[in-house]
Amino acid sequence: MKPSTRLVQLLAPQVTKGRFEIHERQMHSLLAGETIPFETTLENGYVILALKDQVLGLGLLIDGKVRSQIPKSQSRLITEFMNR
Repeated sequence: MKPSTRLVQLLAPQVTKGRFEIHERQMHSLLAGETIPFETTLENGYVILALKDQVLGLGLLIDGKVRSQIPKSQSRLITEFMNR
């Protein structure tokens, strides 16, 4: 089951596992459709992507690499947030 981005944003404060704090450069890579490495002992599955303590949405962790699951329609909002 894939949780929605909005649900993740609401529940994120209670989540202690599966949260991935990323940097702006990594977010740009994810929004460009690239994967980024994620060193963890977590199993493959969904992770919460956060930038500057702000939850942005979901990523999909597979074999140590994360791919964005953030809808393209939200990419513009995220870019605006990063440019603040």
